[in-house]
Amino acid sequence: MESKPPRPKKTKKAKGEVKKLPVTPPQSSKSQIVALVLAAVFLTGMLGVSRFYLGYTGRGLLYLGLCLFSFATFFFTFGLGGIGYLIALTLTIIDAVHIFRGDLKPKGREYTVKLK
Repeated sequence: MESKPPRPKKTKKAKGEVKKLPVTPPQSSKSQIVALVLAAVFLTGMLGVSRFYLGYTGRGLLYLGLCLFSFATFFFTFGLGGIGYLIALTLTIIDAVHIFRGDLKPKGREYTVKLK
C-alpha cells in the first residue's frame, strides 16, 4: 500500500473573520505627463480638458461652463465677466500642481506613465 503525502493542517478561522487582500487600484491608460500638459496649457486647462481626460466629467463641465459664461458676459458687463476667467485660471493652476505632485489621479485608477 502506498502512503499518501500528508495534508496541510486546516486552521480554524474565527466566525466572521475575513481574509484581507492587498488593494491596489487598477491601471488605466492615462499618462501623468499628458494630464499635466493638458492642465498647464492655458486654454485647454481653463476649458477643463485635463479633467475630462482624467475621467472627472462633472468638474470638466464646471470649468467649461465657467469659461463659456465668462466669455458671454465679458462684453455685456464691461469686463466684469473676467472674474470668471480668474477663477478658472486659479482652479487650473491648482489642478496642474495636484497633477504634478501625483495627488490628482485618473478616476478610481492609477497612471500608467508617471513623472517620478
